[in-house]
Amino acid sequence: MSVYRYRAINAQGRLVAGEILAATPGEARERLVAQSLLPRQVSRKLFAARSGGSAELLLFSQSLHTLLQTGSEFLPALTIAHQRMKAGPLAESVGRAITDIRAGHQPSQAFSRDVHLFGPLWIAALKAGESSGELAQAIGAYEEHLDRSLTLKRKTVSAVTYPILVMSLIVVVVGVLVTVVVPKLTAGYASMGTELPLATRLLMGISLATPWLALLVVVLVTLAILVYRFRLSALQRARMKNRILSRLPLLGAIRSDMLTVNFTATLALLLKSGLHVHDSLAQMARMESDADLEQRYQSASAVVEKGNGVTESFSRFALLPESALQMLEAGEHSGELQTILQRISAFYKGSLDVAIQRFSTLAEPVLMLVIGVVVGFVMVAVYLPIFSMSQGLQ
Repeated sequence: MSVYRYRAINAQGRLVAGEILAATPGEARERLVAQSLLPRQVSRKLFAARSGGSAELLLFSQSLHTLLQTGSEFLPALTIAHQRMKAGPLAESVGRAITDIRAGHQPSQAFSRDVHLFGPLWIAALKAGESSGELAQAIGAYEEHLDRSLTLKRKTVSAVTYPILVMSLIVVVVGVLVTVVVPKLTAGYASMGTELPLATRLLMGISLATPWLALLVVVLVTLAILVYRFRLSALQRARMKNRILSRLPLLGAIRSDMLTVNFTATLALLLKSGLHVHDSLAQMARMESDADLEQRYQSASAVVEKGNGVTESFSRFALLPESALQMLEAGEHSGELQTILQRISAFYKGSLDVAIQRFSTLAEPVLMLVIGVVVGFVMVAVYLPIFSMSQGLQ
């Protein structure tokens, strides 16, 4: 799904502008017509803000939920929450929603125009609150879900960032040593005419080859990026990326658990709002930035809509790991699908916490070992000839 900017004529003959989520420009035009808008201009937005996991959205929902808990009506509470927001696309969207609500629209209808900013969960939460008359409770459930998702994302990113930064620093330091420092130190050794130790000769060879190897790597990476970007479709790129990430040691398991937690928690919340399984999957597909997952959600939605079992559909399109499917099957047979999805999410969240802790525990000693081996080899290769010459003089 992509975000499209549009200019259109509304039912009152006025020129309006906004953004809409769609797979193609044609679909964007069809959705505008369905909203009684006559599209004049539709163009894809290159850099679009996306929903889900947004700290700004979390702050907004927390502020609104707190105000509703104090007994405020929805519109006054929304107005106050809007006044506390920083200027930006989200604040502008809330302002438009306030105008629409004052004009008589339901909150879910008012926010649907900018669903690409808020996501289907926000709209579903509002619809659930409108149906039950408990908007504060529905928004509170949404806030808790968003908070858990954001905390989980931060924890995962934090665990992965440290090793990447350290490895990057190692590459830079070793590159400087090999290309700048080592040639100056070993130049004198070569002029002596004596046979150098194997480690020193190996280091000198690496030093001479490094600039050419670096150039070769840059060329190959550039070609790979060009092929990846312009020769492969979005679906092919997503599938390739997912295959590579799923096979990474430790990180693959972390990513798999994280996808399972997000998928089950999101689906459970959508089901709680009153949507059917196939409608919930369709909503998730519309907001998914990964083309591979988007297609799998759409396919599973279509299969479930035809009457096939939920567990069977999820298994066919590899939406959940095997252990989660076994738990889901029990919940499907007992009619407690939403409850079992929440339990699966909680179970895999615990598994994810353990995996992140294990990764963090193993990453530091492994990195220290790598640093020790690299620095030790360079030091030995540089100073071994000095020791050899001093022994020869004796």
